[in-house]
Amino acid sequence: MEPAKAAEAEPAKVEETKAEAPEEATVWGEESLMQADFPPEMKKAADALTLDPRVLCAGGLTQTHEPGLLLVTNRDTRVSAQLQSIACPISDGVVMKTVSLAARTVKGATCLTKPEGPATATVGWSNGESSVLELKDAGASVEGDLRVFTSQGRVASGRHQGHAVLLSTSVPLTASLAACMQESGLTASTGIATLTLTAP
Repeated sequence: MEPAKAAEAEPAKVEETKAEAPEEATVWGEESLMQADFPPEMKKAADALTLDPRVLCAGGLTQTHEPGLLLVTNRDTRVSAQLQSIACPISDGVVMKTVSLAARTVKGATCLTKPEGPATATVGWSNGESSVLELKDAGASVEGDLRVFTSQGRVASGRHQGHAVLLSTSVPLTASLAACMQESGLTASTGIATLTLTAP
């Protein structure tokens, strides 16, 4: 009769300890906003916060061309635009109710040329006051499927007279170019606009 074998001791299990990942420092406020992954048209609004704005408003942009713009054929066209559904996340208690750009004739324009200026815009405020804005020629750039126009100027008269003005507008590029190739051309376009007023 064989002697009973002593049970082999099981190897001690070593508990794996996962090193806890250090918590990332939480970023708040303006720094958080500037680091956020905004779509291109909203990055302009985030950038405007570094200007210490007195008023910052955004809305849907509707722009018309009579006659419509063609892709490469130059023609004189009458341009007008206005903002709708305006929201003002930064204001001094009085917000923009209406913004309309005065109609003007642009000579020899195509869908590929940048708008000419200067342009005049009229702002109606929630307290019944108004302002007239004078804007310089717009700079143009392409960001993804958006064509972005940026104009600078000043408040010529009315509420906030003397303040600096920054107007950024973004319109879809693909849809606009498709309309430009039609016989009637690009007669209307819609997009997003951000209007910022800062102290002089």
